[in-house]
Amino acid sequence: MLRSGRRNFLYACVLTANILAFTIGMTLTWTSPVLPKLEKLDPDNPFDEPISSTESSWIGSLLALGAGFGPFLAAACSDRLGRKITLLLLSLPVIFSYLCLAFTKEIILYYVARAVGGLSLGGTFAILPGYIAEVSEDDIRGVLGSSMNVFVVTGVLASYCIGPYLSITLFSVISAVFPIAFAILFFIFMPETPQFYLLKGRKDDARKSLIKLRRMDDVEEELKTMEAFLEENKSGDLRDVFTIRSNVKALMISVCLAAFQQLSGINIIQFYAQNIFETAGIKELPDEIPPIILGFCQFAAGFITPVIIDRFGRRILLLTSAIGMAVSQLPLGFYFYYLKEGKDLESVSWLPVLLLVLYMLTYGFGFGPLPWSIMGEIFPSNVKAPASSLTASICWLVCFFLTKFFTNASLSIGMGPTFWIFSAFNVVALAFTYFLVPETKGRSIEEIQAVLSK
Repeated sequence: MLRSGRRNFLYACVLTANILAFTIGMTLTWTSPVLPKLEKLDPDNPFDEPISSTESSWIGSLLALGAGFGPFLAAACSDRLGRKITLLLLSLPVIFSYLCLAFTKEIILYYVARAVGGLSLGGTFAILPGYIAEVSEDDIRGVLGSSMNVFVVTGVLASYCIGPYLSITLFSVISAVFPIAFAILFFIFMPETPQFYLLKGRKDDARKSLIKLRRMDDVEEELKTMEAFLEENKSGDLRDVFTIRSNVKALMISVCLAAFQQLSGINIIQFYAQNIFETAGIKELPDEIPPIILGFCQFAAGFITPVIIDRFGRRILLLTSAIGMAVSQLPLGFYFYYLKEGKDLESVSWLPVLLLVLYMLTYGFGFGPLPWSIMGEIFPSNVKAPASSLTASICWLVCFFLTKFFTNASLSIGMGPTFWIFSAFNVVALAFTYFLVPETKGRSIEEIQAVLSK
């Protein structure tokens, strides 16, 4: 029997889960308004003297290093304790991180807090897309999967907007409120996924979960489809990722898309946005305003994706995104190159803002949300946790090396050539997507796996 407004609970479930994604968005850009305060004798600086460029790079990059290990810890919990409990546990490190950052006056504790917060970051990107995919229905899975990115970019925007105008302590305390709210709401109201229960042989619990999610009493057909697919793929560990043809292809696609996301330079721009605009020498706007503009662009693009993803499909959005990012970063590289050469660019000092707006818009509807959405779609449930963990780990380790050595690279070869390198990687991402990434629009996990098996 069908119940009225039957999808409302499913939407509420995804909405609540995405509070953690919002938290992660704030965590990603926490450094943008904070580092400029730490790098000078600001009244809000908790240290006795400005931090060095090396200390700044560690604060910026250790989040990604922690994120590189988070997925494996999350995967170990996910297949043993369940997706729900794992997501609840992932809220704890980021709560600790923000409270530590709010009240500590020791640089070493800043390092610890950022690395610990990274555990939540990496684990969330590994587990949350899979949770959303497993509770969703096939015909709206793309929309709900891309909703994670909407909340991430909303958190990014919130950080850009409030961070520059609050003390580090107050900014960090406010940031801690959201994962606390998530933990309470998710624990009380949200269900475990039916796929996890089936993997554990708990069919009655799987049926109850599916009835709760679908708001209908007759779920036997969908339950049988899940059971049949899981039976065909019932052994699931990291070895199966490398021994089954469809899983190997899925892993290659997932890892490469996640790596290209980082190699596009997104987290360099997010972590160091305010510093980048200070270097650009934009005189028309205060340094804190351009990052807010970028945040709004990414925010707006994040809302575009759920509307168009199931209309145009994943491939066309990824291809368009790669083209837009490559085109925007090439002239941006020339701007910083000529700026370093001493050219007078005051008449076009607005150009970095325009180019990075184009970058953020095209990133925001393509390579921002879709690598994670596709990752949640192309792996069967029995290997989703280890495969997603490996993907997310590689993604964040790439991010760590980029963010740690960006300052050194920009000093040695210049910021201009650095952006040219990012542009070149976007061209490679374009070719990879065109030749190797299959369309997943409107296909069940079983159908996607059949395509990958060919």
